[in-house]
Amino acid sequence: MGEVEISVIVPTRNALPFLERCLRSIEQQTFRSFEVIVVNDGSDDGSAAWLDERLAQKPAYRVVHHELSQGLSAARNHGIALARGRFLAFLDADDWFEPTMLETLHRAALSTQSQVAHIVREICTNEGPFVQPREEVVRVLDGVGAAVEMLEQEEYAVWSRLYDARLVKSLGPEPFPVGLTCEDRVFNMRVLPLASRAAESNRVEYHYFMNMGSISLGGLSQRAMQILEADELMVGYARAAGDERLVKLALDRQAKGAFSMLVKYARFGITDDALRGQAGQDALRMLRQRFVSDYPRLAASPLPASKRLVAWQLRYMPALVRAEFAIYNVVTGKGRG
Repeated sequence: MGEVEISVIVPTRNALPFLERCLRSIEQQTFRSFEVIVVNDGSDDGSAAWLDERLAQKPAYRVVHHELSQGLSAARNHGIALARGRFLAFLDADDWFEPTMLETLHRAALSTQSQVAHIVREICTNEGPFVQPREEVVRVLDGVGAAVEMLEQEEYAVWSRLYDARLVKSLGPEPFPVGLTCEDRVFNMRVLPLASRAAESNRVEYHYFMNMGSISLGGLSQRAMQILEADELMVGYARAAGDERLVKLALDRQAKGAFSMLVKYARFGITDDALRGQAGQDALRMLRQRFVSDYPRLAASPLPASKRLVAWQLRYMPALVRAEFAIYNVVTGKGRG
């Protein structure tokens, strides 16, 4: 296979019911200079054999297998290391591209001489109709400005963006933080400020599948608490970028961390056996201390009125928050752990 413009990296783990739709959306792309690297991260649902058979006669596709799951970050890092394209794109196995996804991103990047391009994503539960803007509008920001908008709009995902491969690979062998959740926001906080230009298109090109049957109750867990570490890393990268706006927004984001964990606990309790007993009490004590310390910044940051009210109650009347969620859980049939 000759030179390619875009390497599409598809990490997958136990996503067999969705893989056909995902891969078909790549095959239908109007832009044709691409390769696809599928990283099977220790699947045990039969998808490994399905992928090998499905893609055996397709030279633009490569499948690599992790015998044991190493996590999403490791899967993406493996794909990046193998990528030969000028640009990198990402697609999660249960989502799908519009046929013009790669064309739109590539055109936006080249026409504006940008190292990053970004489109709009649709959150959906099926493949029904959606609204596409009548005319495409492409804005150009510098990399720091793109990072600022990411934080302001809370659009952290990598799959709605196209990246200059050289820029990503300049981050070293682990562009994504291995073993850490919220990896997209950490990755983008590293890479976006390094870009000289970033293009923003208003076209809807990515479909993020909200699988209602797999949504968990989302209680307090060790994995969920990794957001605190991710936010700390983001603050560090924001400071390294040397922009006051970015630092303020990263600190605002960090101030939401303990708050969001305590809301999880108030609504769903502890859903991780590793946090039962004393370990959970220690975690809650730490979260409450952080929340009290962060509350002045949280209260001063932009928050929807509903969240602002919950934060105030959690600060001054925490028992009321737990009671309100207990009633809500009874009404909706959601239980606490």
